[in-house]
Amino acid sequence: METFGKYFEDFPVGKTGKTLGKTITHSDVDFFQELSSWPDYHINHSRLVPEMLVTAVTGGLFNRLGVYEGTLIAVAENSWCYFLPVIVGDTLKVHYTVEEASMGKKMDRGLVTLKLNTYNQRKELVAEGHLKIMLVAKEIKNKR
Repeated sequence: METFGKYFEDFPVGKTGKTLGKTITHSDVDFFQELSSWPDYHINHSRLVPEMLVTAVTGGLFNRLGVYEGTLIAVAENSWCYFLPVIVGDTLKVHYTVEEASMGKKMDRGLVTLKLNTYNQRKELVAEGHLKIMLVAKEIKNKR
């Protein structure tokens, strides 16, 4: 089976990258609230974007890089801190850094720890996540 995802070896420690942007709309928040029953919040007549939606958009932007396409085995850890509110109309972008990478004992998979920083259009850090994922190693692809 051919996969288009990124392999463990594609994430050496220290590697960095960034995503394209996504502007958050009223419809994005409406759909999220419909699915989650999350309450609606406003500050100074501006509609706030729920933190969990910021996390979901961050994950989606990172996924657009093709990371998970057929090579993701598991998400081992996922933690987030939020620093500034996100308002409807803000455009989010993600910068990532590989903090750790360790090959599994069987050499067919590895764990990668990433720091995901989410910025708004003013280049202000609005959220930071730490994500530990298990990815297929290229070694397993070559054995098939």
